[in-house]
Amino acid sequence: MNIAHSCIACGSKNPEKILSAFAPFISHKVMDYPRQTIAFGNVAMRPLLLTNTMHCNDCGMAFSQVRFGDEEMERIYSGYRSVDYSALRESYEPGYALLNDRIGNDPVEIKSRAEQMTKFIDGVVEFDKVKTVLDYGGDKGQHIPPCFNGSLRYVYEPFDETTIEGALKLKSINNMTFDFVMCCNVLEHIPYPKSTLDIIRPSCHEGTKIFIDVPLENYSGGAWCWHEHINLFSLNGLKKLIEQSGFNVLKMEVVDLELGWSVPSKAIYLLAEVAE
Repeated sequence: MNIAHSCIACGSKNPEKILSAFAPFISHKVMDYPRQTIAFGNVAMRPLLLTNTMHCNDCGMAFSQVRFGDEEMERIYSGYRSVDYSALRESYEPGYALLNDRIGNDPVEIKSRAEQMTKFIDGVVEFDKVKTVLDYGGDKGQHIPPCFNGSLRYVYEPFDETTIEGALKLKSINNMTFDFVMCCNVLEHIPYPKSTLDIIRPSCHEGTKIFIDVPLENYSGGAWCWHEHINLFSLNGLKKLIEQSGFNVLKMEVVDLELGWSVPSKAIYLLAEVAE
């Protein structure tokens, strides 16, 4: 477990700090706190892992000052969305189990993501020239849009997921390059998103386009209850991060998504290529 002292996106050395905490479920997964409520004076409570919300006034990013290491990330995401995971999370967050099978799999969400992504990249990406596609952290590959059905489709996913028909799962992307790379709904979970982009960059040749998708979760100020998402991206913060990772931003905008299992949400879409 590490502590951030500068902005993880733009590198600013003086983010504002606001005392905050992680949700009880994450606190339990990381610290093995007891699942039961405990008496604290006359108040029944579950112990929380404290952190600071870091708000960068330069780029608008907000993020948890506590940055998890490999051990903590393994504890949080071990058995992610399995039956046992869902049951444990349901005990903290009633109603989660009903959503578990729909998140990422609802036909409304899959259709919305495919349509919005295709619309966003159309005119910049020549679909017929894309021979290889990588969905980095792409679950089962279900979000690779139909415009790439004629391409070889690969998925790098650390969890033990079975890919959909037509998508090939990779355990490593070392010594491989791709014409188009997707990194969707990943960077908001990652303690050091630049490190993830540093892994992806060698797999981009001259002309490779990379598509980034992160939720737009506006920081409203004050204390924040952190959960799976430990980074709240602003447009400027995401742009700074991508540029500092060796990419040129080609296009960027906020889009509306229908998820089926939730109220409509907003996401930041960004398309970039390797800087010369």
